[in-house]
Amino acid sequence: MCWYLGTLGVHELTKTHTSTNVSEQFEDILSEWEIRKDQIIEIVTDNGANIKRVPCDTFTIDNNSIDNCANLSQLIEKTRNIVKFIKFSIMLVMSSENIKQMRVYQKVKFLKWY
Repeated sequence: MCWYLGTLGVHELTKTHTSTNVSEQFEDILSEWEIRKDQIIEIVTDNGANIKRVPCDTFTIDNNSIDNCANLSQLIEKTRNIVKFIKFSIMLVMSSENIKQMRVYQKVKFLKWY
């Protein structure tokens, strides 16, 4: 028996990150590579709230190490806040663009009656 270490795929989940959707994506990747489930030894996850049943040991150790480093924890928290701000800003821009498009559509629709 040979053991291989590697990444088979990195796919964006366009659906919600439920265990069902993650599992379907995982099975699609295995099927693509013609790999049976019994051939898989370990799966690495990010320990997300939706994937707590089998946490990744390495990721957990990394997180514990980060938590014990005060300066690093502060830097990570600041970085997370920046990312949240950017995501929120993008959502606001997208929302305002949608509102503008709706207003234009309403004006065009209104003008058609005259």
